[in-house]
Amino acid sequence: SRSRTATVADRDVIRARLGGLYDRYVGMWGPLNRFKLTEPTPLSEDKIAARLDKAITEWRIKTGREEALADGLDPKEAGPYTGSIPDEV
Repeated sequence: SRSRTATVADRDVIRARLGGLYDRYVGMWGPLNRFKLTEPTPLSEDKIAARLDKAITEWRIKTGREEALADGLDPKEAGPYTGSIPDEV
């Protein structure tokens, strides 16, 4: 309370009550926020493999086009890169 007649002890009682209400709310509904906290679903091995395959395929196409362009060829007609894959891909 902001009244001049309220003592520090009165404020501490109100603060404790508010803290208890908030703790109960958080226990039931979660923290006050605009967003709902969620745990992401762990990726399965199949999902990881599919993402890696997609990244490699996209990298091979992009690299094949870049090499064709560097050689003076039409990149639209270039095939994917067929060499080994660098570790950073």
